[in-house]
Amino acid sequence: MRKRSWLLAATIGVLAAMPAAAKDIDSVTGDDVVRLLEAAGYRATLGVDGVGEPLVSSHAADADFFVSFYGCDAGRCGSIQFRSGFALEDDVPLEVANEWNQQMRYAEAWIDEEGDPWLEMDIDLSEGATEAQVTGYIEIWRFMLEAYQAHIGF
Repeated sequence: MRKRSWLLAATIGVLAAMPAAAKDIDSVTGDDVVRLLEAAGYRATLGVDGVGEPLVSSHAADADFFVSFYGCDAGRCGSIQFRSGFALEDDVPLEVANEWNQQMRYAEAWIDEEGDPWLEMDIDLSEGATEAQVTGYIEIWRFMLEAYQAHIGF
């Protein structure tokens, strides 16, 4: 766990050291998130979820993930959620998710009704952020995915 803590601290240090981007934002569009993911070196595909809001599909750390959008008005959304699920041969006990949630920040673990582990990370932009900060959160998400996969034995 010490290694994970050090890596997370280093990631957060990078976020704090980033110069303020010229553009302050309080919401994003699906196209914005696709552009930021692609600029960070990830593939990204924009679609629409079941209620008509943007849904971005991407891949990092050997895992597919989705970015859902909330608090949307005229295509601009005040918060986003990164989410990834893992289908394992054996069910993952709830204690594994609880242990993660007690030890880690930023991303929350849960187990679905089929015993599959999920990881989610919410980002609220409604009070203001910069594109550089969103890019930093993308890297935190990648780190969380890697750490969670190790935690669940994926």
